[in-house]
Amino acid sequence: MHMHMPRFEVPEALVMEILCKLPVKSLVRFNCVCKYWCSSFQTPCFISKHYPNNLKNNSLNPVLQRFDGNANIPYFSQLSFEVAIWNPSTREFKILPPSSVQRPTYPGLTCDFVNFDCGAFEFDSKTDDYKFIRFVTLSFVDSECETPSGNGMSQVELYSLKCDSWKEIPSPNYRPFDIYLRNTPYEKKLILSFDMANEKFWVSPIPEFVGFYPQNDILEVLVFNGSLGVIAYTVERTDTSFDLWVMNGEVWTKQFSIEPIPGVVRQLGFWKNGEMFLLNTNYEVVLFDPSTQELKVLGINTYLDHHREYVSLFFFYVESLIPINGIQEHKSHIIRQLIKDASNKY
Repeated sequence: MHMHMPRFEVPEALVMEILCKLPVKSLVRFNCVCKYWCSSFQTPCFISKHYPNNLKNNSLNPVLQRFDGNANIPYFSQLSFEVAIWNPSTREFKILPPSSVQRPTYPGLTCDFVNFDCGAFEFDSKTDDYKFIRFVTLSFVDSECETPSGNGMSQVELYSLKCDSWKEIPSPNYRPFDIYLRNTPYEKKLILSFDMANEKFWVSPIPEFVGFYPQNDILEVLVFNGSLGVIAYTVERTDTSFDLWVMNGEVWTKQFSIEPIPGVVRQLGFWKNGEMFLLNTNYEVVLFDPSTQELKVLGINTYLDHHREYVSLFFFYVESLIPINGIQEHKSHIIRQLIKDASNKY
C-alpha cells in the first residue's frame, strides 16, 4: 500500500516574493517554467521590487573599459560608432535614435566636423527615468576656401529613456575634458558636476590639498560610497601608495591612506566595502582589501591589450530586469573568460 504525501501549494504571492530576491540570470532561466512567471517578470511591480533587493545586497558588478589596438577601438570587458544603452544583466541593448537637436548655422561657414564625448548615463529617481547626457563639439570651415574658421561651438544633449528622445539643455561655461587633476600653477581647473534630476550643472573649486602633491602625482576624480572623491598616487612605480580624499558637504577630508603595495602600478577604482581594483606589474587586475591587507589576483590579464593605459574600471551596475525596449545581444558577440581564484597577502 502506497502512502501519498499531501500536496501543499505555496501561495503565488509568496512565490513572487521569493523570486524577486534572485539574480537576473536565474530569472532569465526561469522564463521557461511557465507563461505566468515569464509575464510576471516583466511587470513594473515585480521589476520595482527586484531592483532594490539587488541594490540592498550591494550586488555591484564591475565593467572594465579596454582598448583593441588592432581595430583601434575601445571595448567593454565584463567581470563582459552608434550610441547605445545596454543592460548587462538581460543582455538587451538599444541603439538610441538620432538626435533631433538643431545644430547652429553661421553665414559663410560650413560645419565640417561633429564630435560627441564626455557622456554619462544615470537613473533619475525624481522622474523614474534613465537619462544619458553628452557634450557635442562642432567645428566650422569657411564655405568658400574651406579653411578652418577657428571658432568652435559646444552643445549639451540629454536623452530620456522614458520619452525615447533627445533635447538640448543649457551648456555651461566650462567644458569637461579629463577626470584627472594636475598640480599645475599655470592652468586653472574646476570640477564640473551635473544633477540629472534638476538637469543643471554646477562647478566646484579644485581642493586645496592638490597643491600638497608633486606635479608627477596623479589625482583622479571618482565616486566613493556615493560621495565625490579624489585619489592621489604616483605612477610608474612598483610600490605605489594611495591617499583618498572625500567631500563631506563642502569640506574635503582624507578618508584613508594606503601604504605602498608591492607589485602595483596604478589603481582602477573602488568596489563595495572599500575594496580597490588595481593593476599590477604583470598587467593583471587584482583586488585589494584595505581591512585585511589581502591582495587577490582575479585572473583578468591585460598583457595582450595593445594600449594598457586605456584599461579602466568603466562603471558598476546593479542587476535589473528593467526593459529598455531594445533587442537581445547575439550570443556570438559575448566573449567569456574563465576566472581563476588566487590570493595572497603582501
